Amino acid sequence: LADAAKQFSYYLFILLALGFLFFFFFFFFFFIFYQNKGEILFVLVCLFVCIVVVWMRVQSSLLHLRSVLLVLLFLLTSLCGPGNDAAKASSRRSRGRGKNLLPFANVAEHSLLSQTADQERSVKIIKASHFNQAFRLGGKIAILCTAAGYPRPTITWYKDGVELVFKNNVHVQEQQHDDEQKQTSRIEIDPATMGDQGIYTCLAHNERGSIVKNFKSEFYY
Repeated sequence: LADAAKQFSYYLFILLALGFLFFFFFFFFFFIFYQNKGEILFVLVCLFVCIVVVWMRVQSSLLHLRSVLLVLLFLLTSLCGPGNDAAKASSRRSRGRGKNLLPFANVAEHSLLSQTADQERSVKIIKASHFNQAFRLGGKIAILCTAAGYPRPTITWYKDGVELVFKNNVHVQEQQHDDEQKQTSRIEIDPATMGDQGIYTCLAHNERGSIVKNFKSEFYY
């Protein structure tokens, strides 16, 4: 009976090990697209704990089993604890974003910040993408903004009220037209993830005034 139980535990260990490998590769491909990465770590660590428990029962080493379990439980608490998630989120925000410089908090499609009395030469947004931008996970987001004014305006991009940081999947293309009064800026996000949804803002500015155009980006399945 003891041999049968040991053999059963051995096959159970093999089954759990195969399950761990399956979940590891499955979550690996979706890791960058899934926002709550702590849940993925929670599942993987719990499955690994089960494998270790069965293996230690097969080896009949209870002392070693207890020490390993204590270490794994500590790692599980560190990885999946709510305080740790908050700290990681705060750290990502502090590293990946700059200071909030925009003097507004609304999500209107257009917003005039300031402008001189010279309406002919003040900055204007003359061409832009649609306000609503829908994208698939792993797809591409492309947002265009063209401004005109004298002197030629500069364009700065923001996401959720914070200056946008360009990284591996976020790029910007600038174009100065032959017309001295026009400036075009286009951002591309490829591949797009859940974290890329939000409110994107094109801020056009020159010495005569500033104006913004907002874009609402949402993912769909």
